Amino acid sequence: MPSKKTTELTQSPESLQRRRAIQGVAGSLAGIAALGAMSASGRKNKKKGTKGTLVRIESAENTDPIPALSTETITATCPAANNKEEVFAISGGFDVSSSPNVDDFIIRESQAANNLQGWSVTFANTDAVPHDATTTVLCGYFKTK
Repeated sequence: MPSKKTTELTQSPESLQRRRAIQGVAGSLAGIAALGAMSASGRKNKKKGTKGTLVRIESAENTDPIPALSTETITATCPAANNKEEVFAISGGFDVSSSPNVDDFIIRESQAANNLQGWSVTFANTDAVPHDATTTVLCGYFKTK
């Protein structure tokens, strides 16, 4: 009976953080594709309550210091929509690369905020020194009548 080969992958905290960021972007892109499919199907069967067609995507971020041994929430808000557009937070994320050790942070929550027009992340800094943290929001702009 042939033996199974296993490969052990070891990753530095930096490469693990990049991998998580890439996975977050991949998930966001899947969500955008789903929104595009929904918008395309909405053209065939116009129903009341349809938000419109996705016309563009933008991102925004907000960076603030997290004091030593404390918990803070940072919110990133979508840039304002143009006339005849509505904006919604599609996805969001965070970056704690200002710390030399990713384990200095605990993410308490990450969710849509500001009436679905922003993203909030609650960071707990477990280190004895302050570190910067960044919240990012991915915003979808939908054309309305």
